[in-house]
Order: sequence, then structure tokens, then C-alpha cells
Amino acid sequence: MSNIYKANSLVNLNLEGVIMRNRKLYNRKTYNGKLYTKKSTNKKKLLTIIFLLISFSIFLFRLNFFNSEQESTLSLKRKLKIPTDSKNVTQEIPNNQLPQQNFFQGVTVFQEDKNNFIRFNFTNLDKSEVKVLDDNENIKITVNSVQNTEDFLNISHLINNVKIKVDRKTITFHLDKRPLEERGQRYLIQQTPQYIQLKILSPGLQGRRIVIDPGHGGIDPGAVGSTGITEKEVVLPIALKLKELLQKEGAEVILTRYTDERPFPGTYHNDLIQRVEFAANFNADMFISLHNNANDIKSVRGIETLYNKNTLNGLQSRELAILVQQHLVSAFTARDRGVVNRNNIQLRGENFISVLPEILFITNPEDEKIILRADFAEKAAQSLFNAIKEYYSN
Repeated sequence: MSNIYKANSLVNLNLEGVIMRNRKLYNRKTYNGKLYTKKSTNKKKLLTIIFLLISFSIFLFRLNFFNSEQESTLSLKRKLKIPTDSKNVTQEIPNNQLPQQNFFQGVTVFQEDKNNFIRFNFTNLDKSEVKVLDDNENIKITVNSVQNTEDFLNISHLINNVKIKVDRKTITFHLDKRPLEERGQRYLIQQTPQYIQLKILSPGLQGRRIVIDPGHGGIDPGAVGSTGITEKEVVLPIALKLKELLQKEGAEVILTRYTDERPFPGTYHNDLIQRVEFAANFNADMFISLHNNANDIKSVRGIETLYNKNTLNGLQSRELAILVQQHLVSAFTARDRGVVNRNNIQLRGENFISVLPEILFITNPEDEKIILRADFAEKAAQSLFNAIKEYYSN
């Protein structure tokens, strides 16, 4: 029995071996003289499928990224009012035009050159988001589009005479200016992209920074009288004399020009802009642009003083203009044409007060006679000095 069992086992093993060999032979395929099994062929197909799936996934990702980038670009175009048919948006939107958020960073109180400062600090303060209301008792400064007002919801108390109120994305600062007026202190409202501040000036002319601008000059004669005298000739001696008077009282004074020349190159318009920027770079407290008036109607005469109410310091500019007008009219017994709100380029400086006195009509025969007097420049300078001194003393 054992021999028969062994024999059967050997037969079965031999048959299985033949079957396995036949299967291997059956599964083998030859391509280009090389032998490949079915197992290796399936593996290659699997790798091919995986490669195709990965490639397709990358394609879908790139397509989705392009669409989202294009959509965000179009929305940014709409926000910045850029035409949607622009081909190269990245070149058309400089970095400094991209919208930036503004955050309030608190209040700083400090003293510098005998002046006191209350400064409200921000990260990116846009002039269009700031509104200033200055009345007889209070200064109200409102700043919109502030991102972190929730950090200051509990601030409603006084900080050095400043009351802060928060409403959603708006912060309002209330400053009681009556104590300043009681002490005879003047102030300026000043703004940069990093802050808006109240500069409280020490009384008197000591340390005041004043820019005097004798109008016209060089190739620009200004108005011309019937005798041939020019406006540029008339106002320069007034400016030089006024500078001397102010410096004796301790003021720091510079002129936009000291001789018969136009101080800045380029067009007449550019020259005016540069004069105002000159005052801003000097960190001026006051800017006075001296002129004579003119009119085609020869009978028009008198004195008027211009100011611009639509600046941060429009109210203070008006107060100075009233004093200048009063002193000039009194000195020359001239026709009083009052103070006039104008948007002249010379009056657009924001961080200082500005006035433009039109001292008589050079085109009027009677006014021209006064202008031609030997003591005219000294008298005009003294009147302007008295007005400025009174302004800083009240």
C-alpha cells in the first residue's frame, strides 16, 4: 500500500509540474525578441494609469488656480476702477495703490521745543477718512475705516482733555480747547499717514516757524501798474522788512525768495506748488504769501485778505486773516474789501495756517500812489508784524 501511495504521489507531482510549466509557457509573451510575463505587463499598466491620474490632477489644479487668480484680479480691478479689458494688471496696479488697512495704535502725549503735542497714532491714515470739526469750544476729529476699534470699546474717559468714543469702525476724538484759549495758547492740527495730532503752541513769537512768500519774481512780474511798477518789485521789500521784525521777537523766519528771481523751476503752476511744499518741509507754523491786487476795471481799489477754510487749520487761518485785514486797512486808510475764502494754491497747505494779503490794487491810480510812497514797504511790514504778534498773544 505504501508503494502504491508513493507512486500515485509521484504521478500527481509530475502532473502538477507539467501543468505549472504549461501555465508559465502560456502566460509568457515575446515582444521585440524580449520575453515578458503577464505579471510584468499588468504592473506596467498600473504604473501608466497612476501616471495619467497624477497628470490629470495637476492639470485640474492649475486650471482652478488660474480661474481663481483671474477672478480675484477682476474683483480688484472693479474695486480700483481699472478697466477689465486691461491685459497686464500687475503693471497697472502699483503697490502703493493697493488698499491697505488702518489700525489705531493709541495716544501719545509729549513736549518738544516748548510745544505740547497730543498725537493719535495709526498705521495707514488716509486723508479722505478724516473729518475735522473745529468750533468755538471743541475740536472734533473723526477717523473712519479703522480695523481694530473693538480693542478700544472701553475707552470713553478723558486722556489729557481728550475724550475718545468708538462706534463700529469709527473713532472720534473730542478735545476741549477752552483751557488753551484761557491760557492764550494757539494750536495747529497736523496730519501724516502715521498720525493726526494737536500741536499746542507756547504763547508769543519765540520759536515760531514762519515762511514769508513774496509773490512772483524773475520772469513773472505779476500785476503791472500804469507807471510800470511791478508786483514782484513791491512785495519783496515788504517781505525782507517783515522778516527782520519777526526775528527780533525770536521767530524762525525764511523767505521763498530773497532776490528778483522765481524760486522754483518749471511752470507758473509748479512754482506755486513748490512754494507750499517748501513751507511744509520747513515744518512751518505759518505761511504768508504777499501780493498786490489787480483788475481790468481801474476804479476797483482797496485791500482784501484771502484764506482757505477747507484745510485742517482753516478756522485759525481765518482768525489770522481778520487781524491782517484790520491792521492793513487801518495803516493805509484803505477801502476794506474784507476777508475772502479762496482755494488758491498758496492756501492749500494742511499742517500750518496760511493767509494771502492783497495789499491794494496796483492797477488803481489812487492805490498805486500809496504803493509808490517811500514808506509803503515799512508801513505794510509793520502792519503785518502787528497782526501776527497779536495772533500769537491772544
